Amino acid sequence: MSKRAILIFLGALIVVALVVTGINLKPEPIPPTPTPTPCIEVNLVGGDSFFNEAKVSPALYARYRELGYCPKVLSNSGADAYKPNGDVVDYGFAGKEVNVLQPGTITAEQEMITAYGGTTLPSTGSPKKVNPTVTFARTPLPFFGKPDLTVALEKAGFTYLDKGIYRMTKENVKKIILADIDGYCWKLDANDSYCNDPAKVLGVDYPGPVKLGFGNPARSSGARGSLAFALSCIDNDTCQQTVTPEQIEDKYFQDSLVQMIRVSAGLTGRDDSLAFCLNYFDNDKNPVSLLVAGESCYAQWWYGMSDTLRERNSGKNIPIYQEYLVVNEFPLIPLDQTGMDFVNAIAKDDIVRQELSKMGLQAGAYNTPPENVPGIDMDKKYQTIAPPLPIVMTKIKEIGKEWDEGKYGK
Repeated sequence: MSKRAILIFLGALIVVALVVTGINLKPEPIPPTPTPTPCIEVNLVGGDSFFNEAKVSPALYARYRELGYCPKVLSNSGADAYKPNGDVVDYGFAGKEVNVLQPGTITAEQEMITAYGGTTLPSTGSPKKVNPTVTFARTPLPFFGKPDLTVALEKAGFTYLDKGIYRMTKENVKKIILADIDGYCWKLDANDSYCNDPAKVLGVDYPGPVKLGFGNPARSSGARGSLAFALSCIDNDTCQQTVTPEQIEDKYFQDSLVQMIRVSAGLTGRDDSLAFCLNYFDNDKNPVSLLVAGESCYAQWWYGMSDTLRERNSGKNIPIYQEYLVVNEFPLIPLDQTGMDFVNAIAKDDIVRQELSKMGLQAGAYNTPPENVPGIDMDKKYQTIAPPLPIVMTKIKEIGKEWDEGKYGK
């Protein structure tokens, strides 16, 4: 091949290479930006642990989005404390219509109707009415104790083990609640000026006074439910009947309520039921002996730990189930059509139910205890006490507020 032919051939190869390289160097086409899935914004008062995107599990919030809704918690305060316009309760303002209320107990619907003289709520926006309540989730309220006290209670005959689960008879629940009210100690201690009276001891080998932990009834509807349960145990019914409107107006019941609040008033986080119980579970030393709190809070505490921390904290907190037990129900109260559509969509959704179960809650009205949490009563061997009437809860709240204002001293 002549020199000229070789040069022509090489030139052709270079041209082909440049063409091919040019093709390969062409920038990849930029895919179009996906259009976000449209969703209907739903504004809520309450329900931070269910609907706040920053706090709930990504899977649960993603499911809300898949169902076509974007929940937004305007305020986690109780429905009656939500005052966006200064001192005026207002369920529609400045373009932020409140679509759903998530108060802490199922009695809230009737409490609101009683407070406002009917179903219509104050609103500067569109008219707001209380629509039928849906039970979104529920949780029983057992006692929780540290291991030393739990073992001592069993040895003294106050509790018994049933397939690894601690249980307490209604008679013994009454004894402990009355001991809390009357200022008893667990055992006699001659060196303790408070616990040296033989007539005021329970006979349980544990130091210090009997102190039960309750949240703040002025701010927490869950605390009102727990205190209503305790009040149902101080008369001859021994926890089997809900405390009545007549009883809550009786001086003995009111004095007992004030004393239970007084004993537990120093607890950290008592204005927020979740923070209140998590603080107890996290700390070995507490100013109270037994806590009254939701099974779901205990499960959330357990689920929130790594495997290493679970191994370290296993047995640190032990639930004790009363034979007669309050089950706290978390309601959703829609205030308009948007709220009703949202509530109906999520309350019937199996994926939402599964995610609630992972949070340690029983979904809706289902008896589905959280799984793989030590000490949880999977057999549900307890009787459920009916929730108290709204007038009872309102009175408990009023007395709690009066305590906070200093009416009953310290």
